[in-house]
Amino acid sequence: MCVTAGCALYKGQTFFGYSVWWLGTAGFALIALLAIFNRMSLARFAAGMGLLIDVGLLALLAITSPCLACLIAGFLLLLLFLVLAVPMGLLGRTVVIAWLLVFSPNVIGSMRSVTSPWPIYGQADAPMRLFFSPSCPACMLSTKESLEAYPEYVALFPVAESDADKRKIAALVRSLAEGKGMPQDLRAFFAGVDADTLPEPGTELRWKLFRNRLALYSYSGGDTIPFMMITGRPGPLVPEAQEAPATPAPAQPDRPMPLHPGMPGMSHELPPAVSPTAPRIPKPIFPQTDTPSPFSGCTADEPCPDPGQPNSDKELP
Repeated sequence: MCVTAGCALYKGQTFFGYSVWWLGTAGFALIALLAIFNRMSLARFAAGMGLLIDVGLLALLAITSPCLACLIAGFLLLLLFLVLAVPMGLLGRTVVIAWLLVFSPNVIGSMRSVTSPWPIYGQADAPMRLFFSPSCPACMLSTKESLEAYPEYVALFPVAESDADKRKIAALVRSLAEGKGMPQDLRAFFAGVDADTLPEPGTELRWKLFRNRLALYSYSGGDTIPFMMITGRPGPLVPEAQEAPATPAPAQPDRPMPLHPGMPGMSHELPPAVSPTAPRIPKPIFPQTDTPSPFSGCTADEPCPDPGQPNSDKELP
């Protein structure tokens, strides 16, 4: 059973055309044969060389992805070397110290990988992480809305509340393993699954579901579902309102405009019940004469007053 990402990453690795796992098995077999035939010095040397090679492999795992099975094999090799290398010299102690230095970060990384939540859909570090259960109606609605709105940004983490939930989740895992896509309506999918006739889930799936429940308690402080975590802003939290198209104004019938007669290129027709009238010219406020009368002087004593001055400036007789 592989519970860390490094197991799957290095599962198919080869060295000179041979699998790394088979090379490790051959190394253990060689050390055992040398010890059986009482070639202790050669067995000690082979164990020391194997431990030194494992230092390089553990350093590679520390900077990439830890592999729990590799750590177990390396720890067995360390115990074998400690038994054979008695008394241990300076070179042996140096190799053991170097091995412990690269082994420690791998243990921490493996524990994080083992206890991290398991997504049945999406990436573990997705911006939207939703914990759901097959027997929770609100969870089914939340998963449907999330898959419809943000299918590329959401990750789904199943949580089993009963044995029937575990069997339903196992059925979904088998469906995905067969190449079928994640159904957007999980309620309809689980409704078509008869939990009583399904086999019990395996140990690996039970462990993954247990990790999800631990993560749910760690994040929310309880087991309330659905529980969603959002990091960043994958999109609008509510659908954006779309403006309704403007209603066009009703078309008006074409009607010729009343224009002044005589304008070229224009219609002279007027609407019904409208007759042309002559323009009204306002009358002047003061009476007007055709020709202004010339100034004929005055009859008063000299000096003659200026007719343009106001009456207030004239001297009274």
